Amino acid sequence: MWQRSRALTRLIYEECRATTTVSDRSLAVQMQRNAASVMANMAEGFAQRGSGEFAHFLSIAKGSCAELKSHLYVAVDCELLEKAQMDFPFEMADEVARMLSSLERAIKNRKFAPRD
Repeated sequence: MWQRSRALTRLIYEECRATTTVSDRSLAVQMQRNAASVMANMAEGFAQRGSGEFAHFLSIAKGSCAELKSHLYVAVDCELLEKAQMDFPFEMADEVARMLSSLERAIKNRKFAPRD
């Protein structure tokens, strides 16, 4: 899951780096921050001592996925990205969010404990 979010972050940075893709620099920076936040919150949560903290950071990571998907829509609506350019990053963000939800549920159902 963390590896998938790392690939998503790399993809977002590549898309934003292409000057013909995203010309609104502030939107590009925000999308980059959202993508990086997903993997950073997973790592930070895993480093915490208990399941509750880990689940909390997974929830924050999931929120960053949602923000990223929202910003991708903004980029398309403002004609900064073509719809075809948005599809794959959007699907990846959606996939990571589903994985985060599954892990969050497993933690809450006590089927996974990072370090308790």
